[in-house]
Amino acid sequence: MRFITGLFLTLIWLSSAGADDKPWRWFAATSTIDQWHLEEGTAKVTLTPTTFRADLFAGSELRHRISGSRRGSDLEAKLSTEHTDQVNFPLRGKYERWLWRNVSDGSGREAITLFQRGIVIGFTREITR
Repeated sequence: MRFITGLFLTLIWLSSAGADDKPWRWFAATSTIDQWHLEEGTAKVTLTPTTFRADLFAGSELRHRISGSRRGSDLEAKLSTEHTDQVNFPLRGKYERWLWRNVSDGSGREAITLFQRGIVIGFTREITR
């Protein structure tokens, strides 16, 4: 019975811990000779000390997938676009995290910037400590 109670409390804690996470927002700017094509939406991002993965949504539709490696703040990844022949397009970039000074709740921002030959992709979300 203690095991079930402990499991139940852990599940409640895990679901409430994720509830305070702000959603990731993304944009992509792609050059088309003399113009830029812009996209934006929400993303599901997973960062570990060694990996990076992101599913980018435009509305409820999955638009892009990115996966790769992380070394500190440096990222190397590959972009695939749904329903196109663009698969494993190489990107590189940075992950950054800032905490605002003199703010009592310890809030801040996380940002990811990726780029390569005519494509720039950016992610951001607000965080609390």
